[in-house]
Amino acid sequence: MKRNILITFSLLMILNVLVITSVVVYLIYQKNQKDIDTFRAREMEKLKDHLTDLIASPYDLILKYYRETQDDSVMLAMIKKEFPLDQDNDDVVLLTRYRSKMKKTHINRAIEIIDKIRYDGGKGYFWITDDQLPYPKMVNHPIRHQENGQIMNQDKYNTEKYDQKNLYQAQSELCQLNGEGYVEYQIYKPGSKEFENKISYSRLFQPLNWIISTGIYTDQIEEAVAQETLKISQQVRTVIFTVIILSSLMLLLFIGLAERYSHGLVKAIHMVKDRLKQLSQGEKVAKVEIKRKDEIKEMTDSLNSLVDGINVYTQFAHEVGEGNLDITFEPLSEHDILGSALLSMRENLKASSKEEKERKWTAESMAKFGEILRTHNTDVKNLGDHVLKFLSEHIQINLGAIYVILENQEELEEEERLLQMISCYAFNRKKFLNVSFKLGDGLIGESYLHRQSITLVDAPKDYLNIKSGLGDSPPQNILIVPLLNNDVCYGVMELASIRQLEPFEVAFVESLSQSLASTINAVRVNEQTRILLQNSQKMTEELKAQEEELRQNQEELQTTQEEMNRRYTILQEDYKVLLEEKEKLQEQIPETEEANPKGINEGDLSKN
Repeated sequence: MKRNILITFSLLMILNVLVITSVVVYLIYQKNQKDIDTFRAREMEKLKDHLTDLIASPYDLILKYYRETQDDSVMLAMIKKEFPLDQDNDDVVLLTRYRSKMKKTHINRAIEIIDKIRYDGGKGYFWITDDQLPYPKMVNHPIRHQENGQIMNQDKYNTEKYDQKNLYQAQSELCQLNGEGYVEYQIYKPGSKEFENKISYSRLFQPLNWIISTGIYTDQIEEAVAQETLKISQQVRTVIFTVIILSSLMLLLFIGLAERYSHGLVKAIHMVKDRLKQLSQGEKVAKVEIKRKDEIKEMTDSLNSLVDGINVYTQFAHEVGEGNLDITFEPLSEHDILGSALLSMRENLKASSKEEKERKWTAESMAKFGEILRTHNTDVKNLGDHVLKFLSEHIQINLGAIYVILENQEELEEEERLLQMISCYAFNRKKFLNVSFKLGDGLIGESYLHRQSITLVDAPKDYLNIKSGLGDSPPQNILIVPLLNNDVCYGVMELASIRQLEPFEVAFVESLSQSLASTINAVRVNEQTRILLQNSQKMTEELKAQEEELRQNQEELQTTQEEMNRRYTILQEDYKVLLEEKEKLQEQIPETEEANPKGINEGDLSKN
C-alpha cells in the first residue's frame, strides 16, 4: 500500500512537473513572442523617426525659399540682382513685372539643391510630387528625370505592400488626410525578380501643394528580428533545459522523501500550478502561504514576489487611470522594464496634462482679453489701464506701463518722435505719467526700434523696485514687448514681476500685444473718423446756411425785378398818353397859324 501510494504520488509529481513545465514554457513563449513583436515595432518606429528627421531637411529648405518669395524686400533684392538693367524702375514696377518669374526661379533653386541631396551611402534620395488625385504628377525625381511632369498612373507603380495600390496615390491620399504618412511597398532588387521591402515617408508642403517623399529599405529590420528571435529561442531552450533539470532533481528528491513530505509537497506544487495558471489568464492572484524551507519555498517566494509586483502595477495603473498622476511608485529593480515603462507613461501623461492646462489657460485668457478690447475700445488711455489691470490679476505682474507714439507726432521725422507713457500700473503716477523715450533710447526705445521683445531675468537692483506696505524688492522678471500689427509698431508694453514668468505666459503676452496694437490702431481710426464726420456735418450746415441766403437773395432780386417791370409798364402807358397829347397839339397847329395874323412863330409860343 505504501509502495502504491509512493508510486501514485510519484506519478502525480511527474505530472505536476510536466504541467508546471508546460505552463512555464507556454508563458515564456508568449512573453518572448510579445518581446519579438515589441522589438519589431520598436525598430520600425526608429526607422520612421529616422525618415521623419530626413524629410525635415528638404522640407525646411523649401519652406525657407518659399518664405523668401513672400518677403517683398528679399524678392526685390533678388530681382535687382537678377535684372540689373531694370534697376532704374520703381520697386513696385519691378515686383509687379518679375515677382512671378523670380518666385518660380527661386523655388526651382530649392528643388535643384534637394535633387543633389543623398544619404545612406548615396542610395537615399528625395522626390517631389503634387497632391492631385486620383494620381499625382511628378514634380522632381533626382534619379528618373524623364518622369518629371508625368502623371504617375502606370501599373508598374502599383507596389503598395498590402493592397498593391499605386504608391504615389497612397502617399497623396495620406498627406491630404493627415498632412503626412508612411507607406510600405515592395520593389524588385536590381537585376533580380526578388522583392525588397521598403517604407516611404511623405510630408505635404501646403503652400505649394507639394508632397516631399523618401524611402528606406526595411529588410535590415527583418534580419534584426530574425537575430533577436534566434537569441530568444536560445534563451527559451536554456530555460526549458533548466526547468527540466530542476524538475528532475525535484522528482528524485521527492521520491527519497516521499513518505515524509509527500502530502505537503504535492499540495505546494498544486498551489503553485494554480497560481501560475491564474497569472497566465490575467486573474487576480493571492499569495501562496506554505511552511517549508526548500526549493518549493523559494519558488513560492518568487511567485509571491511576482504577485506583489503585479498587484503594485495594477494599483498604480488604476490610480493613473483615475487621474492621480502623483502616486508614489518605484520599479521592482533597476532592471524592471515594465516598471520603468509605467513611470515613463506617467511622466508623459503629466507632460500632456500640463500642456493641456496651458492651452486651456491661454484660450480662456485670450477670450477674457478679447472682451476687454471689445468693451474699452473708445479711448487709448482707458484701454491701456484696463489691459494692465487685467494682466496684474491674470499673470500677477507687479508693475506695468504702456508707451505709445501720440497721433500728433505721426507726421514728425522718426528721430523726433517720442514714446509717451499713457497708462501705468503700480508706478508713482505723478512721477512717471509724463515719462517719454526717444526711439532707440533705453530698453523701451530699443524694443520699439528693433520690433523685438526683451526679457530680463534677475534685473539689476537699481533698475526699479516693487514696493508694498511691507517693503520693497527688485523684480525677478522684466518683459518688454513691442505692440506690433502688420509690421507697424504702435508702442511698447513693459511688465515687471517678482516671480519668474512661465514661458507660456510670456508667449501669451506677446500674442495679446498684437491684438492690443490692432485695437489701438482701430481706436485711432475711429477717432479720426469721428472728427471727419463732425467736420463733414459742420460743412453741411454751413452749405445749408449759404443756400438759404442765396435763396433769400434770389427772392429779393425777383421782387425788385417785378417792381421794375411794373414801373416800366406805367412809364409806357404815360408815354403813350404824352404821344397822344402831342398828336393832338400838332393837329391844332394850322388852325393856330391862321388865327395868328401877327406872325407869332411856334418857337415863341414854346418859350411862353
